[in-house]
Amino acid sequence: METKEIFAANQVLTVDIATSLIGKRIAVTNAEYKYNTPDVRICTVLGVQTAFEAAASVPCNKYESMQDMWIKEKNQKAIDWAKKRLVLKYEGQNPGATCDDTTNCLPAGTFFGSDADREIYYVLVDEN
Repeated sequence: METKEIFAANQVLTVDIATSLIGKRIAVTNAEYKYNTPDVRICTVLGVQTAFEAAASVPCNKYESMQDMWIKEKNQKAIDWAKKRLVLKYEGQNPGATCDDTTNCLPAGTFFGSDADREIYYVLVDEN
């Protein structure tokens, strides 16, 4: 699958759509600046969770996880930020899908990639 096929389908990934795709394999991509090349990532959608919940499974040096570090270092700013941000829970290639309605760059509930103004496009690969 190529990025142009995903862009041609013109399906933007939102929180509601991701929830309806749980258990299904999707291919995603997002637009990049002219010096970066968009790529295709394939994953199975497992759900949507806060970045705070996701941080519980991210290893972090001398801490049990990134979440554990924030808590033990009493980094309330990071905790508050992570609780407001949603990420796609997945299996397979990292879709890099984040949703943060505080950016006001995209409609509420829209997943974006490396930049908050570049939505994630997707196509269904198969039903599993």
